Amino acid sequence: MLGIDRGVLVGADKRVGNTLSNAISDGTSKILPIHPAGLVTGCGLAALQSEDDQHITVDIFRMFRRLCRYPQFQFQAADFHRIGQAWMDLMSDHLKNCAPRHWPETPPSGYWFRSLFVHQRGGTVGAWDLDFEYERLDPRPRLDCRLDSIKDDFVNQGHLLMEGDQRGAGYLDRAPAVGLFLPETHKAWTSGIDPIEVNIEKGARILKDALFANHLCSTRADGERSVGDTCDIAFVDREVGFRWYEQNASTAPPSLSALPDRPCGGNLHR
Repeated sequence: MLGIDRGVLVGADKRVGNTLSNAISDGTSKILPIHPAGLVTGCGLAALQSEDDQHITVDIFRMFRRLCRYPQFQFQAADFHRIGQAWMDLMSDHLKNCAPRHWPETPPSGYWFRSLFVHQRGGTVGAWDLDFEYERLDPRPRLDCRLDSIKDDFVNQGHLLMEGDQRGAGYLDRAPAVGLFLPETHKAWTSGIDPIEVNIEKGARILKDALFANHLCSTRADGERSVGDTCDIAFVDREVGFRWYEQNASTAPPSLSALPDRPCGGNLHR
């Protein structure tokens, strides 16, 4: 996510994976419009299957589509509470219907799913994180939700926010290689950039740089990358709300000839 001139850009890769079959695909949009004002996206364990017939018992994006409908959904605290409660109800039903030995393990990330809501109202843009938390405990796992507003640095002050996989941060921490990432990408990540100087085209390239850096550093044990190299990018305009900027776009920089050693890791900014 990046605040630029006139609004906020949000980008997400399109790769999803099945932890049971190890299958991956690059055809899923992780950005859900909430017309006309905003959007929701997220990262983490978006769906959960039953242990018997493998049908989907918990589907977070399906839940979003059901609950985040304008004008009923108004980006208020009560709306977020309803979403959190709905997820906890789904998880509770799943846990009741499977043996404790099949309960999911606690995610190493510290959250089950992290959702990002971005919304326009009255000429301003706001953003919130809604974290779905799960911890495997006896006799029952702990389920909780936590709502936090996103700092203005990332909404209006030109600081690049990366949610979820941040293993590509090492690329962004150091001075950019010629022909790889924009100098503005390094600046937006490390110290912030004047949003007035960033038009929508340049802002989209900054988001693609960040996504591609994570793609390079997201290799799994089986050799596949957990972050894809295609993305969708949406724009929440301060005056008119949501619109798509680009869909099914490659995140690769124009030239990869100067690709440096892989400094995966880096300092995580939040």
